[in-house]
Amino acid sequence: QTVRQHMEKTDDKNKWRELWLDSINELTSFEVQEKTWLRKVVITESPHWSYTEFICCYFNDLLYYDYPYFVKKGWISDQEYDTLKEWHNELEQYQTPIKYNGNDKIILKDKNWLKILEKGMKTKQQLIELVPEYEKKFLIGMDSYSEYLRE
Repeated sequence: QTVRQHMEKTDDKNKWRELWLDSINELTSFEVQEKTWLRKVVITESPHWSYTEFICCYFNDLLYYDYPYFVKKGWISDQEYDTLKEWHNELEQYQTPIKYNGNDKIILKDKNWLKILEKGMKTKQQLIELVPEYEKKFLIGMDSYSEYLRE
């Protein structure tokens, strides 16, 4: 069962938001990307720790409908959506370098990816100011990945 199938069945707003914010963190943190995509600290062989899976998790598993659906449903606020709309659109338009072939190191050196990442970092900082205190931890650094990391 995919995250999408589970969320559609359970209608669990809190779990969805946790996964959504965690996914935004993954896509807006160079530290997380470098340490996990290049296997510097990951102790699991899960395919999740890659550019492709980060993108699929965000767009396919979590945003199985467009953002206005989740705003209307009350799972995100208008202000949260307005904050990340521009970054989201740029992320959606991003094209990997032609020679990509699953080599995440190439993405981390791509100037177009780094521009989206920079915008994402600024967007995340704005989003941190909007979310409730108990959700901030999902948007900050490597902390929520401790079970998957080497010491």
